[in-house]
Amino acid sequence: MTSKTKQVPKHKEGSRKSKVHALFDKQGQDAAWTLGLKLKLSQNTLRSWFGTWRREATPLKRKPAKAAATLKAAKRSGTPKPTATPKATETVTPLDQPETIPQFLNG
Repeated sequence: MTSKTKQVPKHKEGSRKSKVHALFDKQGQDAAWTLGLKLKLSQNTLRSWFGTWRREATPLKRKPAKAAATLKAAKRSGTPKPTATPKATETVTPLDQPETIPQFLNG
C-alpha cells in the first residue's frame, strides 16, 4: 500500500542541501537563500536547486494527446496557414508605388 504523502527529499540527512530544502519547503525561497549563503553555498548552486524544487512542486501542463497528434499531422501535411485579409480600414499600398527604404537599410 502506498499513501499519498509528500515525497521526502533524497538528500543525506543533515547535509547542507537537505537543510536548505527543508527550509525552502517550510518558509520559502528567501529564507532558504539566506541560509544557503550562510552555509557558504554559491548563488549559482542555490538558483539551480531552487529551480529544480520549484519545477517539482508544480504539475506539468501538457497538451492532450489528440491535440498534439493533430498538430503534428498538420505540420507533416504541409498545409499552409490561412492568411489574413486586410480590413477595410487598413490601407494597402499599390505595387506601382514602392515603399521608401531608409538609407541605412540599403547598405
